[in-house]
Amino acid sequence: MPILEGWGFRCQTLPWLSGWWQCLGAPERWILIFGRRFSSGEFRRQTLTPACFMSNGFLGYPASFMLDVVVCALIVVVPLLVFNISVVRFGKNYQLHKTLQLLLAGVLLVAVALFEIDMQLQGGVDGILAKRSRPLSVAELSSFRSLLLVHLFFAISTVVLWGLTVGLAWRRFPTPVRPASHSRLHKILGWLSALDITGTAVTGLMVYYYGFMVP
Repeated sequence: MPILEGWGFRCQTLPWLSGWWQCLGAPERWILIFGRRFSSGEFRRQTLTPACFMSNGFLGYPASFMLDVVVCALIVVVPLLVFNISVVRFGKNYQLHKTLQLLLAGVLLVAVALFEIDMQLQGGVDGILAKRSRPLSVAELSSFRSLLLVHLFFAISTVVLWGLTVGLAWRRFPTPVRPASHSRLHKILGWLSALDITGTAVTGLMVYYYGFMVP
């Protein structure tokens, strides 16, 4: 179903959005979407679907909106995870550790789910790479796909490990949270999950850099 159809808008570019879509002002003038200007007459012939609004990112590179969101999440997730580990290791604040861990897991789960939907709308990684001003060479594309496979290994194993860690902790720790017989196994799973998600973050940022930031 179209989101907007039959209207033109007078818009002004917001620099911090890097030319992403803005729709502000009076009708019947012009519209600026994804850095492309349409006259109101031309825009009436356009049909803007949900995929259109997620096709361009906000970091200024030829990626998608949700890919940029995931990249931002990868940048902050490791420091947050380190903080969460320190909360329980040094502060012995088990309830805060549980709350932060569930919140972090929930946010990442939603981000990954939206990212997968975005991938379907964009036609997969190949569809996003097609927006590059210079296509990757055969050698570059081969290296990119190899790096992507390494990233997917870390990403999939992170989901399994983190899900196992959170699931077992939810079932085996008492309420209110305090050390129990499961603590030893939870510590091992927790460190494995932390190392795994660090690998996911590092390889994910490398995929973004070599796929979309390198000219």
